[in-house]
Amino acid sequence: MMSAGATLTNDQVFVAGRGQVASFPRRRLLALRIVGVGIVGLGAVYLGWRMSAGTGTSSISFALWVAELIAYLSIVLTVVTMWQRRVREGPPRPPRGTLDVFVPVCGEPAGMVKETVSAALAIAYPHQVWLLNDGCRADKTGWREIDDVARALNVRCLTRTEGSRGKAGNLNNGLRHSSGEFIAVIDADHRAHADFAHELLGYFDDPSVALVTTPQLFEVRGEDVLNNLQPFFYGHQQPAKDAANAAFSCGNGVVYRRSALEEIGGFSEWNLVEDLHTTYRLHAAGLETVYHPKAVTVGTAPATAAGLAKQQLTWAIDSLRILFFDSPLRKRGLTLRQRVHYLHTTTLYLTGIAQLVFWVAPFVYLALQVSAVRGSQAGTAYVATAGPYYASVFLWLAGFVGVRKTLRTTAQRTFLAPVFVVAALKALCGQGLQNSVTEKVRVPRFSLLLLPMIGVAALTAAGLAYTAVIGHRQMAVVVAAAAGMTLIMSGMLTAVTHDDCLRRRLRVAAVACTVLAAFVFAIRAF
Repeated sequence: MMSAGATLTNDQVFVAGRGQVASFPRRRLLALRIVGVGIVGLGAVYLGWRMSAGTGTSSISFALWVAELIAYLSIVLTVVTMWQRRVREGPPRPPRGTLDVFVPVCGEPAGMVKETVSAALAIAYPHQVWLLNDGCRADKTGWREIDDVARALNVRCLTRTEGSRGKAGNLNNGLRHSSGEFIAVIDADHRAHADFAHELLGYFDDPSVALVTTPQLFEVRGEDVLNNLQPFFYGHQQPAKDAANAAFSCGNGVVYRRSALEEIGGFSEWNLVEDLHTTYRLHAAGLETVYHPKAVTVGTAPATAAGLAKQQLTWAIDSLRILFFDSPLRKRGLTLRQRVHYLHTTTLYLTGIAQLVFWVAPFVYLALQVSAVRGSQAGTAYVATAGPYYASVFLWLAGFVGVRKTLRTTAQRTFLAPVFVVAALKALCGQGLQNSVTEKVRVPRFSLLLLPMIGVAALTAAGLAYTAVIGHRQMAVVVAAAAGMTLIMSGMLTAVTHDDCLRRRLRVAAVACTVLAAFVFAIRAF
């Protein structure tokens, strides 16, 4: 068997939909590096042209240019961090050492927890399962039922009534009461595979390895319109981070070395959730992490846009607090490559805010009935300069995950841009810093976080309809942008229910109206 750090002759990629790794030819990676270099050059040319040809028309044009500049810098940083990758074949040694499996619970239903604990008990390796019940501490209803589950399955249960709030405090309480050399964390809504220990423990043969993390696999009904599976992150970004010893825990399906946690004072309680900041501190202490490119658990994910917005708000606040108050640029102990990767990770939500300008700009142009650039040949020149740049960005992303998943990834980041604005404000002001659990049973259909998205979409649709009737030819670029953005966002905007049939009908209606408006505009303008 190859060493833990070895890569295969043909590189691999985690395929989220199937929960396994698949071939990713090295020649494709080399081709994507070339495209990445092209993005850097084409983007510089385009932004230079936009500075002279477009930013003078109005303040919104300048704001759009700034947003494009921010997005360009983010893309360049992504290209840099994705340059190298490490895809591990598997652990170098058979599993050994004592293992404790923590199942933290905070308000999840007893039936779900019972399934999770039953799967944890079935792990084919000697281990001790600990049910960490935080329901009482967090004032959740039904917490006594979790104690009943523990008794029925004959597992140890720690029910807290005091101590620091949040998942990290719960895990640290488990750490104090247990003694295993290794600590596995499995969320209450995930079911572990029987080969969990055999897939992960062998990596700890290297004494410098502090944790082994894995991709998250979710049960998604129908099409993954919310992009819960995140194929670009789990399939490509985490392997790239692993090459720089910067892969981080995602909170579930992860195993820690107890002595490493003790070295940094336990799970980090500084942030909303423990995973990212704990890994951050382990890296700063000079320890190593491993990304195992195969899922070892399967769980649930947000089924509606409201649930996704709530989940992403927590994650965004968590990352932005690190950027603002514990910046990778100042963190002692990190290598240069780790600083670059953590800077990319923590600025991702901040640069995502720029996507809001891309979404709002078409409506503003439509409302004011002004062109995005100046000059009689502005539309042709825009296509000639912007086309190659944006096409290369799309081609680069599609080369990793395919066309459909690229559209979903783009739609998710744009749709969540208003949420990232809220997250940045909360992170700066210290608001909303309390642990929360994503809804697992009662599917939220609406959240106040969705109001900005609904408002922008409605106004853009109205502006598109009005412009279609007016039919001014100079608005062609703006109409194309507005129609394209609406089509891309249609899946996210119609995810107000978990009913796949209703979602499909709403999406078809949104697409049909958008196409009709664009067609009417084309007839009247040309």
